[in-house]
Amino acid sequence: MTASTVSRETVPLSAEERRAIARLMRCRPDDAEAKTPEFVAKLKDAQRRASGAAPRPEARPNPLIDELSGLSGRDLVKRLAEEEKGATRLLAQVSAAYRQEYDQCHKELDASAEWCKLAPEDRAAILRDVQLSSPESPPGVGTLSELIDSLAACSPQRWTEKHHALRGQLSRALTAAARKLEPTVQPIAPPRRIVRNEADLDAWLSEVRTSVLAKLPAGPVQL
Repeated sequence: MTASTVSRETVPLSAEERRAIARLMRCRPDDAEAKTPEFVAKLKDAQRRASGAAPRPEARPNPLIDELSGLSGRDLVKRLAEEEKGATRLLAQVSAAYRQEYDQCHKELDASAEWCKLAPEDRAAILRDVQLSSPESPPGVGTLSELIDSLAACSPQRWTEKHHALRGQLSRALTAAARKLEPTVQPIAPPRRIVRNEADLDAWLSEVRTSVLAKLPAGPVQL
């Protein structure tokens, strides 16, 4: 007797798998199998719109979209159902991490003595200049249309890049505030080091001290 295999296509769709597609497509769960090709088509379009000329990222192959393009019927429904929760959760997580860091940057600005000395209109102008006037709008993930538009507007990778950029924006805002109060102020970025012992710390402090002393004759220094 020869061994036989059961194709995944013969496995019935579960109620949760149908509901996962229904959430994305705003369709009846029973229509999930018929609607999934439409999802893949829109996902391809979102990928196309999310890449291109700068500042958009360069177009690159997407293994998941390539995989989905090769599936159909129940296989496609089941694979999409696996990804539905993961995609929305990832997008929500990276955008939430961005917003948390954004709020933290504003707290640090508000705690800065130089920042507090500025007139409101000067603070507003600096925030506009460094692109910290308002946070990015949170992505919509409730429906297929919202998820597609959110992915096209800002991918999870792009959310992470925006998150990492906030520290630099904060640094520029603090420097601009200091220069507004003292136009000759000179920002210095302390050298990055791994300090393992007291000798390492003394060496780092000595290097910072030398850098500051070299600049002080030209004006105050901001670390």
